[in-house]
Amino acid sequence: MPEKALINRAVSTISVECEFLLERSMLSKPQFQSIMAQLPKKGAIPSPYVDPRFNPSRAQQFDPTALAREAQDPKNPAHPDHPKHDEWAKQMVAKFGNASL
Repeated sequence: MPEKALINRAVSTISVECEFLLERSMLSKPQFQSIMAQLPKKGAIPSPYVDPRFNPSRAQQFDPTALAREAQDPKNPAHPDHPKHDEWAKQMVAKFGNASL
């Protein structure tokens, strides 16, 4: 069996098991989403998401305090009323995955 097929099978097994735990309330929806965001994508494509608590690079680490400050500034794209807020939010999801937001 080719390597990609083995990886896809393993990811599928993990997904099914996590869904089982979610259905039985052993995982919360945010926990489930975080796990799923970190799994490789179909075709054995690694996920770019790394839980910020385990990211050794401070430069890429999610800082909720800084984000809260930025979101208060109407001139910052993090502010919900800023015209480029949607674009900023999409970049955050791409960088950190849905689990962070």
